[in-house]
Amino acid sequence: MDKPKIILVLVHQGFSHLDDIQRFAQQFGFAVSALSSAPSVDGAPIYGQADDLSSLTILDQPSLDWDVVKEEIIRLKREFILSAVISSYEGYRVLMAKSNEYSQIRDCSPQAILGAMDKLNLRVRLNEAGLSNVKSSLLSQSTLANLNFLPKQFIKPRFGINSFGCFSSENDVLWSDIVELQEKIKSDQFLKTAFFNSLDFIIEDYINGTEFSFEVLAVNGQYYVLGVHEKVELQEVHKTVLETLDVSPPISINDSVLDSGKDFLTSVLKCLNLDQGVFHVEARWDQASNKWEVIEVNPRMGGGLIDESVQALNDGGHLMDLWLMSLMEDAEIIEALIKRLHHVDEYKKDKFTVSAYCFGEPGKLINAMIERKPKFAPIKLADILTIGDYIPNLNREVPIKEAMWVVERQEVTSLLDELKLGWVDVKYVDSLG
Repeated sequence: MDKPKIILVLVHQGFSHLDDIQRFAQQFGFAVSALSSAPSVDGAPIYGQADDLSSLTILDQPSLDWDVVKEEIIRLKREFILSAVISSYEGYRVLMAKSNEYSQIRDCSPQAILGAMDKLNLRVRLNEAGLSNVKSSLLSQSTLANLNFLPKQFIKPRFGINSFGCFSSENDVLWSDIVELQEKIKSDQFLKTAFFNSLDFIIEDYINGTEFSFEVLAVNGQYYVLGVHEKVELQEVHKTVLETLDVSPPISINDSVLDSGKDFLTSVLKCLNLDQGVFHVEARWDQASNKWEVIEVNPRMGGGLIDESVQALNDGGHLMDLWLMSLMEDAEIIEALIKRLHHVDEYKKDKFTVSAYCFGEPGKLINAMIERKPKFAPIKLADILTIGDYIPNLNREVPIKEAMWVVERQEVTSLLDELKLGWVDVKYVDSLG
């Protein structure tokens, strides 16, 4: 009797897209096993997701490592055919690639993933390939002292996620500020695995222009742009950058510029040997110089409401579904993937998604929330934190509430104008802790 097929999910502290993965697995007849590091909160989703799993292992350690994952792979292969190893957490993306390489499952190489996540290496590679004019270097106390004599610069960790510690040189920056950020990296038990034990910061030329994010699926070196979001409102506060408002498709550039951006990002991903999987690529278009520049290449799905937005505008389906399909060798799944990808450019031209995010004030307790409702009702509204919750005193995105609207072309501008005035008023009190 043939062994059943299984998907192994690497879960970080009880949080993942496990519900989406289980739905996919049920559709195509896979079992699902989850391996999680120790949950950081009592109500972590993993506790309510166990019923449909073939197995669930929760470890008493804050993060997964190769030894425990390899042991789990060996255990599963005794009873199952391992069809894919996946993780939606960026800090495990290299571990995922290493697991798939070990199991002879198609994926990017671990070296290519790590090279893209290393923001200094990323910039050097793009410079050498003629795909970027931005100069980047390690930040030191001496280079920081000379900051006032340089054109506008941008400072960020060499590794990292959630816009932690990202800010421009328009802020007054002391070396003690960098040291404080490094200490917060070491103390952030949830995200520090995404820093790969590096406390380095880099400094690079500031990239001008309007910012966009591209959701790209790579299948055997072929690239499909599944969605593009224009970041209408960015806030630089608390030594991080908050993306509070976006729209898709973009409204400030024409199809010709958008197509040039897609071609540019394809060249970037090829240069980095990123030939398999889902990527969330951030880039800016500078009209004055008629040029695209990459900000970051993230080897994962876009966060927030990106997946819901792509689904609303594109009949291709969930990003997680497409990502899993890209890893598989099953003929039925490959056929279904090709069928879905045939429609990826068939955007609903008369429809737009608008997504708004409310982020918390570090080190504060939420005392009250007053929502200002625009004239259009959102199709999705989620409370992530609520009254009485504490906002960690960290320099990164901590979402409180998010909402998404689907509107007609003629309604986009008025809705954006309403949301720019503020859609949630959050009141805080200082935390006694």
